[in-house]
Amino acid sequence: MWSRCSATDPLARSRCTSARRAGAGVAAWLCALSCLGLSRTVRADETHYQSVFIGDRAFGMGGAATGLAADTSSTFYNPGALAELPNRSFSASLGLTAFERTRILGGVRGPGSVADLTQTSSGSLPVFSAALLRFGPHGADGLKRHAVAFSTLYPATSDVSLRVDLVNPMTGIPSTGRIDHSYRQTLYGLSYALHLSHTIAFGVTAFLATQRMMHRETLFVATNGEPTPDGGFTGVESHAGLTRISGRTFSVLPRIGFFYRPNQHVSVGLTFQPPGIPLHSRASLSQQSALSLVDPTTGETTTYFDPIEQRGLRVRMPIPWMVRVGVGWHVNRSLTLAFDSSVHGPTRGRQILPGGDAEALGRTPFMPVDTKRRTTVDAALGAEWVMRDGVTFRVGAFTNRSAAPRVPETTSTYRLERVHHYGASFGLGLHVGAYHLTLGIAGSRGRGSALSVDADPVGSGTYARTGIEERVLYVFVTGATRSVARLAQSALHRVQNRGRQVGDGDTDAGDEDREEHPDAVDAERARRRQRRQSRPPEAAAEEQ
Repeated sequence: MWSRCSATDPLARSRCTSARRAGAGVAAWLCALSCLGLSRTVRADETHYQSVFIGDRAFGMGGAATGLAADTSSTFYNPGALAELPNRSFSASLGLTAFERTRILGGVRGPGSVADLTQTSSGSLPVFSAALLRFGPHGADGLKRHAVAFSTLYPATSDVSLRVDLVNPMTGIPSTGRIDHSYRQTLYGLSYALHLSHTIAFGVTAFLATQRMMHRETLFVATNGEPTPDGGFTGVESHAGLTRISGRTFSVLPRIGFFYRPNQHVSVGLTFQPPGIPLHSRASLSQQSALSLVDPTTGETTTYFDPIEQRGLRVRMPIPWMVRVGVGWHVNRSLTLAFDSSVHGPTRGRQILPGGDAEALGRTPFMPVDTKRRTTVDAALGAEWVMRDGVTFRVGAFTNRSAAPRVPETTSTYRLERVHHYGASFGLGLHVGAYHLTLGIAGSRGRGSALSVDADPVGSGTYARTGIEERVLYVFVTGATRSVARLAQSALHRVQNRGRQVGDGDTDAGDEDREEHPDAVDAERARRRQRRQSRPPEAAAEEQ
């Protein structure tokens, strides 16, 4: 017998509500499926704010880059430091989360037994690229006072696909659950920086932040029933559901930065990011659900359908405020030390999908519906040693604390795990002229709290707090070059002078052409700045 739950038919709705109450055993097995360990899904990218490092220096030094004029990654760390960069520059980085392992202690509590849950996966591939152009009059350091930059950044991108198969120890009937979750965050930034004086610079970056989320659950849960001689089952009650939730948000995310260099040995950076300003969001919720129940008196099986389709919903994925402070100490020409500290503000608890069908969300046990996040404080410490033969060594240590709320002792609803990570990084840079390439590796390890569940079909199905361990390994390849614009000018220079015959009487003209070549001009400016910095003040005043 087949029946359908209709949103417009009160009588059908009443029948389906009674059927759901009668299917308490099925609901218990829905809770049991959470032993899948989804308290460790890709949502770590949504509760950890220091998972990705951008740029050569930042990656090798554990993210300690706010107080340094590193490269065009300053559009992200400190827009004010862009005023300290060369007249033309371009940088890009590519990273890979090469290894990720999670172990939930006692994640499943079955009849008379306790088992750990272990998950191993790899995922995110963060990418960064940016270009800088300076304009306006030259300052005392030979750099133009104004700078503009455009950057593209993917600070969070992850995919997780998990599946679990459980067998009812009393009947031998299998149940299956599959969860697919993906999250993307993309930042498109336009930056402007200005030298307010020879020691202070100011900058601002306006990011257009897009966030995309897709969550899909496929569940089949069976309970009761008896095996038949032909290998089948009779009297089985089951729940089958296919749920798909997708959402996308657009926000403006400004970052304001100040960079202060009182002398050649010390530099200080300050960056402030107000909360993201929502512009637009859209979401959809689709669910096909079927509940099969057996009448204990007649033995007849009745299946109830409940299709739900909602479009045009809003989705909330808030971005908190942030403050970063960094200090750089340039011990000498070869050694640089840096320290960073950051604070990310909280976000209040609100529904992720306002207006979403409450019953449909209740049948999606692995989708958190709360936006609450706590305040987090992180720190990073790094060191850089530049050798004479163009090789640079960088080391760093960092924290990556979770913003997820505390995990309660017991709960009847799914909650995110809370794991604080601590790690270290190492980078090896190779410098050939204006071209730089850095290979790096970073690892972190975390301990915290997650949820375990009673997988006994006759148990309470209540989540209980337990311990969790995580290990993550990152591999990065970053590159930067000052020469993208210069290469174009060099090519134009060669085209303009192709076929020109230079005789004995044109020696001076040829020398002038070579001096006007962009590489020669920048090299001469660098030599002049170096001579001015090494010259005693009395000699410089006498020359003027």
